[in-house]
Amino acid sequence: MKRGGAFFISVVVFAGLQAAYVFADTSTVALESRIIETWAADSPYQWVTDGIRYATKKDAGTFAVYPQALYRSPAEAEGKMSFGLNGQFQRQGYNWIDIYPVNKDTPDSGAVPIPLEGLVHAFDMWVWGSNLNYTLEAYIRDYRGILHRINFGSLAFLGWKNLRASVPPNFPMYDRALPVKKHGSEFIKFRLWTGPQERVNNFYVYFNQLKILTDPFRTRFDGDDLADDAQATELWSSVKQ
Repeated sequence: MKRGGAFFISVVVFAGLQAAYVFADTSTVALESRIIETWAADSPYQWVTDGIRYATKKDAGTFAVYPQALYRSPAEAEGKMSFGLNGQFQRQGYNWIDIYPVNKDTPDSGAVPIPLEGLVHAFDMWVWGSNLNYTLEAYIRDYRGILHRINFGSLAFLGWKNLRASVPPNFPMYDRALPVKKHGSEFIKFRLWTGPQERVNNFYVYFNQLKILTDPFRTRFDGDDLADDAQATELWSSVKQ
């Protein structure tokens, strides 16, 4: 190989390594598991239900039941609670019931979104199913105020099962332009759907320990103190218009 060709290849490899380094610096992933709801007595939320007009029963409550695969002894499970739904519809079809949080102290004030910290990659929750052809979805809101639907999947299984719902990689969680005026995302509600041919009389579902898998990492850079919108507003507040 000629010397000039070897030099060219060396330059290309070096440039590739530099590009990889920059990419890694801006896309570092350090996933952490964060519990956002336990349905325990100290939870700030009360969970209520709403549904299609054919829903003749949508009772909800919290109960001292739990998956043994998660809490392996009574002592470990002490104080742990699960959310339960007892529902019924007038007829078969694509029926639905929404399950969403409100403020426990002021439940009549309406739905209260749960803020989600960091860049959320997935939701994780234990669900008790009655082996019925139902599906479970979650709705989350991005920083622009747009709702997105993610799928936990089918509830056609017996007893407790750990379900995971992945957040699409193109889900926008922050404004990329600086200063960052808006960021973060919020959990809004669950929606339970019935299969069109499945029975709809007097069914039960239970939820336990809702978690997120999130990346709290924030890339540091020279001048990142100017990237916060509040900081920029304060800095420029003294400038006469």
